[in-house]
Amino acid sequence: MKTATYSQPRKKESYLSLLHFARISGSNSNGNYSDDYKAAMVEALNAATSSSSPALRPLIPLIYHKTGQTGLRDIIQPQAKKILREKTVQLIGLEMFNQQRLKEIIASHKNERIPVILLKGAAFSGSLYPANAPRVGVDLDLLVMQDDFEAACKLLGQTMEPVLLSSERLATHDTLFERVFGP
Repeated sequence: MKTATYSQPRKKESYLSLLHFARISGSNSNGNYSDDYKAAMVEALNAATSSSSPALRPLIPLIYHKTGQTGLRDIIQPQAKKILREKTVQLIGLEMFNQQRLKEIIASHKNERIPVILLKGAAFSGSLYPANAPRVGVDLDLLVMQDDFEAACKLLGQTMEPVLLSSERLATHDTLFERVFGP
C-alpha cells in the first residue's frame, strides 16, 4: 500500500501553517519552497476557504497577498482563489473604513490637545503591513496619558457607546486603565 507524502493537518496545525505562511518578516517571499511545502500549503489554502474560523479572518489579506508573491495563487482551486480574493477585498474595505474612523478620532483628540499613541494593528497599518494586504484588526487600541484618560473617554463617548464588560466595574480592569467603546 502506498502512503501519501502529506496528510490533511488537524485544524490547529493548518492554522499555524497559514499563520507562518502569512508572515511579513523573515519570509521566503520569492516562492522557493519545497514541493512538499507547496503541496501542504495548497491543501491548507484550499481547506481554509471553507473554514469559518474567526482566527483566520484578519490574516486573509496577508495570505492572499502571499499566494501572489509565491505563485501558489495559480495552483490553488479556482473557488478557493475566488473566496480568498473576495474576502480580501471586503476586509480591505473594512480596513479603509477603520482608517477613516481612526483619522477622525485622532483629529478630535488633537483638537482637544490630548496626545494619542496608536497600539498594535493600528500602529502598524501602512508601515509593517502594506495597504494591499493589511492585518485587519477588530478594534482600535489607543494609549493616552493618565491625566488625559477621563477626557479621552468623554470625547470617545460623544460618538460611541461605552461597553461595560462587567456591570460591577466602570472599566475592564480594577485599575481603570482600559475602557472599551463600540460604535
